[in-house]
Amino acid sequence: MEKRTNDEYSEQLERNKRIMMKKRKKMRAKRRFIVFMFLLICAGIIITALKAPFFNISQIVCSSETNLTEEQILKTAGINTGQNIFSTGVRKAEEKLTENPEIAEAAVRRVFPNKIKIEIKEAVPVAYVVFDSEYLMIDGGGKIIKLAESAEDERLKNLIHVEGIEVVSATAGKGIASGEDIRAKELYKCLDIMQNLGMREKVNYIDIADLSDIKIDYENRIYMLLGSYDKLEYKLKFVKKVIDEKLSEQEKAKFDFRSEKLHVGPREVLEAAEDEETAENDEQKENPQKEDEGNEENGNE
Repeated sequence: MEKRTNDEYSEQLERNKRIMMKKRKKMRAKRRFIVFMFLLICAGIIITALKAPFFNISQIVCSSETNLTEEQILKTAGINTGQNIFSTGVRKAEEKLTENPEIAEAAVRRVFPNKIKIEIKEAVPVAYVVFDSEYLMIDGGGKIIKLAESAEDERLKNLIHVEGIEVVSATAGKGIASGEDIRAKELYKCLDIMQNLGMREKVNYIDIADLSDIKIDYENRIYMLLGSYDKLEYKLKFVKKVIDEKLSEQEKAKFDFRSEKLHVGPREVLEAAEDEETAENDEQKENPQKEDEGNEENGNE
């Protein structure tokens, strides 16, 4: 009797399992059907959206701070009216635009149902380097923005003349120096510090050829001998404070900060020394024989 009861119980369990399996199969089939219908509806919506004239671009709004014309911007971005707004690759258009060295940032976005908005931020050169009779205008990170062929070019007027960088590229859009160039890295750091201090627009000249003897000309009236780059930020902050609090706007000076203390002297003495040195160099170029004779005399002595 007990055995029969156990057999009936086992049969009941088997029946329940078969019923549950059938229900699960039906549920899986139902879910597959729902997913299939959902994908089918989505595909229909996408196909309709891609072909519907309602979503064709009718207007492109360009907001640009550059000298590029709207026609140039649209040609670079590869976007035209009449294109479908969904099939227009906005990320690809942004990448194409930022490949232009004159463009620092580009944002392209869809404005539904049928407009595209393009916003362009200009790449602004802050300095220039002379290389093979060309003037390479660079941004604060060393990317070449534009090229000029003459020192008389008005675009160079408010830029910083940089000396001491080893140029590895003279192509617009490329970096001017090697990524491993320590002098280039310190130059970019220096430009960034001066920008944060509100000094960069007033600097005329930077000589970074010798990282132990950095030279900066400020407003053509204050000549800075800053020594090593190790404490450059501290030194620039200090001289900025002295300029703002101790000097008049017309006063000229020489700042010698190659030691622990800042020494301030008249720039006129510096300019006279520079003129004398230039004259000596010119004389030596014109009379190399005289220089050789002088060297012979020193050797005889």
